Amino acid sequence: MKKVQDLEKELGDVYLLVVEKTPAIATLSKEHLAKVQKLEKEIGVILIAYK
Repeated sequence: MKKVQDLEKELGDVYLLVVEKTPAIATLSKEHLAKVQKLEKEIGVILIAYK
């Protein structure tokens, strides 16, 4: 993780998301997607749904 943190510092205003393996993206119904998007707006984050 130190190497990742060092690179983030070098890049400046950039954050890197580290995953060991690429997760399978979850399929959401329109209703579930709307709930996720609402929560994103409420708490000011980006959420990624995966299996």
